[in-house]
Amino acid sequence: MAYSYQTNETVETGTRRILSEQVARASNHLSAPTDLETSVHEARKAMKRARAALRLVGPVINPKKALKLDAQLCGVGRLLSQTRDFDVMVATLGNLDKAVADRRVLPRVARQPIQSALAKTISYVRETSMLPAGGATGRGSAEPGPAPADVLTHALERLAIARRLVDDIELPQTSIAVAIRPGLKKTYKAGRHCKNRAEQPTRDEDWHTWRKHTQAHWRHMALLRKAWPDWFLARLSVARQISQYLGQDHDLYVLKCHLAAMPKGTLAARGRKQLTAFIEIEQAAHRTHALRLGHLLYARSAKDFVGEVTAYWKQTEAIAQSMATLKGAASGNRAASGKTATNSRANGLQPCGSQPSA
Repeated sequence: MAYSYQTNETVETGTRRILSEQVARASNHLSAPTDLETSVHEARKAMKRARAALRLVGPVINPKKALKLDAQLCGVGRLLSQTRDFDVMVATLGNLDKAVADRRVLPRVARQPIQSALAKTISYVRETSMLPAGGATGRGSAEPGPAPADVLTHALERLAIARRLVDDIELPQTSIAVAIRPGLKKTYKAGRHCKNRAEQPTRDEDWHTWRKHTQAHWRHMALLRKAWPDWFLARLSVARQISQYLGQDHDLYVLKCHLAAMPKGTLAARGRKQLTAFIEIEQAAHRTHALRLGHLLYARSAKDFVGEVTAYWKQTEAIAQSMATLKGAASGNRAASGKTATNSRANGLQPCGSQPSA
């Protein structure tokens, strides 16, 4: 089924279904990958969707079991990120090279050192497959990552554990409108705080933190979209755009960390300095776009926003309940009518206007 709650299911039924589907989706992609890059990417997306669903209802379920499940899902994501960082790095370098070529406002004398530094960096990354020991954070010394086959094996082991934890997790038998309120408020409030903080001089890591909260928010909008598809999908679209801008910003930040970690002599000092400066110009552009959209997405207070969402879901669930009641009553009437007709035929009675058979 789609990645969303259905209007006729409880939060217990819906959450367990959604988590099970995402864990199974990741397992299927990793069990026999024909295209490793695509399979890893799809599995990582499944883990992000599962963790977002868990965050939405996390405050109303057993905290110990929720933490255990989240740890397994997070562990799978971290394992898979090690096989994807290299591809992202190469793609980021290629995009940056194109951006430099498109910047005709840069004088030729300024473009040449940057393009030369980019070419050397691309060559160095391809030769060494340099990935930070700390994953995509850009911290730590350059060390080779584990072999892809080992990563997939460990990821599948964690997914098997996650599958059992999903079956064992304790969820309340309550309405979606009631269950989502605390988690939705927590995530929205955190994203709004990060947006406000980003308007002040801040660290690179703070932008990445905002991206994580925004990603969770647009997945929450996807989960809840059945209450009012047009309204929720509009918010989803804006949040996704912010996430994309901040994702590009983070990829450039990781590239900056790689440049700083490269051995002396790999790049000319002038080229390294100018390339770093150009990266920061590109980051500033992405951040400006993200903030412009962020003002729209987080315009309302957390209290007002969550109140609006839960009101939509209360109305939707009430309508669904009414429709189910009407459907049940109609089925009962049809059954009663059929039983009456059967009894009439058994007693030799004919409906009005009909002729007895010869």
